[in-house]
Amino acid sequence: MIKTVKQACVFNPIIRDYRMSQAIENLADIIKDEGDGQEFFSRNYVTQGMEQLFREGMLRLSGQSDQAVFELAQAMGGGKTHMMIALGLLARHPRFIPPSNI
Repeated sequence: MIKTVKQACVFNPIIRDYRMSQAIENLADIIKDEGDGQEFFSRNYVTQGMEQLFREGMLRLSGQSDQAVFELAQAMGGGKTHMMIALGLLARHPRFIPPSNI
């Protein structure tokens, strides 16, 4: 008989001790671990949705926009963390911002 997801999966104990502050700190660590962003951006295709997030996010960070909330609506595995890493890398290394698009 085929196992259910609950029967087949063993959860990592950290799931039960999840804290939002840990997730934010981990995201910052990942951004730092990506170095200067060159390798990250060389292996990624920037979609229109990513361009919109980058444009709006950089306007917010530069004080040119009051938009403070961005809804990332992808399903699980749809790239929300990936997009936040990319935005963090652009904030740290603005030379990767495409001048004609953002």
